[in-house]
Formats: sequence, C-alpha cells, structure tokens
Amino acid sequence: MNGVEAIATNLGLLAFSFKESSLGGFRRLDFRGIGEVPEVVMGNNEAIVSLQIDRLRMAVFVTACIYGVHSKRNHIALDRPLFPGLDEIYNWVEVPDHGVLLPEFDSNRLRDRLGPRVAELKKRQFVLSSISVDDLTEGLAFADRLLRATPTYTAVDPMAMIVMTYQAMILHGRQHASASIALAAVVVESALEELMFASGLVSGVAKRLDYTAPANRTGPATPISRRRLKELGFNGTINTLKTAGVLNDYLVQRVENLRQTRNALMHGGADAVPKQSGEALTAVRDILWLCTGECGFQLIVG
Repeated sequence: MNGVEAIATNLGLLAFSFKESSLGGFRRLDFRGIGEVPEVVMGNNEAIVSLQIDRLRMAVFVTACIYGVHSKRNHIALDRPLFPGLDEIYNWVEVPDHGVLLPEFDSNRLRDRLGPRVAELKKRQFVLSSISVDDLTEGLAFADRLLRATPTYTAVDPMAMIVMTYQAMILHGRQHASASIALAAVVVESALEELMFASGLVSGVAKRLDYTAPANRTGPATPISRRRLKELGFNGTINTLKTAGVLNDYLVQRVENLRQTRNALMHGGADAVPKQSGEALTAVRDILWLCTGECGFQLIVG
C-alpha cells in the first residue's frame, strides 16, 4: 500500500513499516547547546510530529478498511473500536521465528493499554469476534484499491473520507452525538461534491463512475461549470444529484435529515442524540458506497 507494509499479529494488532514509503526514514536534528534553540532544529521537530501524524493517519485508514470489511461481511456493528493518539505509538521489530517484538518500555505501555481488553475478548460471548484471514486480506486489498484510485478523485482524498468516518463512528460510540454529526456532515458534503465530478455532471471532468440512469431521473443530466457547482451549496448539490438519478428519494431524505440536524446544531445550538448520529453514519455509509464505487464495507458501531 503505497510502499507501507502492514503485518497482522495473532493478538489482533497491526504493525506498520514505513521504511519503503514516503513516510519512511527521517533525519532528526538534536541541539545540545545553551541558549535559544535554532529555528532549523525547531522546524525539524515540527516536521517529525507532522510525519508521525501522517503515519498514524495511514494506520487508522488501514485499520478502518479492515474493520469496515469485517463488519459488512459479517453483518455486525463494531464493538468499542479504538482511536490511538500520538502518545500511543509503539516501537517494534520483526524477529525471525519470534514474530513482532517490542522493547520492554513499549511492551509495558501497550500491556497497560490493552490488558483489560484482551482479557474481555477471551470471554465466551466474544469467541466469534476474531477477524478471519479472508476478511483481513480483503480489508487490506480494499485499502490498496482506494489508495491506487486516489489520483482519479477530483475533490476529495478517499483516505481522508474513511478516516473521518472512522472518527465520527468513534464519537458516536462514545455518545458524543453532536460532534459525530458535525464530522459526518463534512464527509457527506465533500463526498457529494466528488459525486458530481464522478458522475460526469461537471463540465471538463471525465466521468469516473458509470451510473445507469434509473427511472427516478426527473430531468436531463446536463453538466454544469465548476463555478456553478460552488454556488449550489449542500442543498443544491443534493437536488442536482437527485434530478440526475444518482441519489434515490430515500437516501436524499436521510442526507437532508443530516443537513438539517447539522444546521440546528451549528446555528441553533440544538444538541443531538445518539439515534440521530447513528442514522447519520448509515447515510455516510451509503454515500461513500456511491462515491467510491465500493459497497463491501461499513463503519457502524453499536
């Protein structure tokens, strides 16, 4: 995947190697003098943090793809998925005949983080919760397909859409409904814009996805200019895609509910409830299916 190697372990962990990718080796500058730290050293430190953020983003993206495929294939919601922070990056090394090993310091930190979770997963009710090799393989292949297709997207980065959807799912699972809805609305609005390009509805942009005009088309799918697209806004884009037959009435209504809930939250201060953020995630799922041309995944949490 873009030179990134992912190694799956029997503890349910993924180990990532970035050495053959653009996120690989980095020269770190160290200042051991007295007085003000040189700007070049400060800039180097900032670059290291940015690199770690990009690495973590890639790791979350791949994890989300695997979870999404596993959830869709088994018709289940995910149960308490994790979202790591920059303070939860662990060093590892692959040792022949021993697998992936961690330094003692990182091993202890990881054990503190996952200990209770591992113990719970050994309970009888979770015996079927393991991700199969087939699901893992397809999840990795799905991530690879999205990365390879990225240059064909016009308005969005598919990795960003998946990562933000995963974040929205985490927030919903922790009952932060308003934050989840705000993030879900960002994903949907961006994906709808991309759908305009992908469906051949914007002049000068080649059609990326092949949609057969369904019976609910109510008007001609005449391409519009990029300038006109910017003027449409969220609601106008929904209506244009509906007229072209890309969105059906049921999906339009769910996206419209998300738009209204987001507006009430941002402009009226009306708080949301988990039922609304859960419904928003299913709307995001269906829009992403259309936008990516992939329908073998879902990021849904109970």
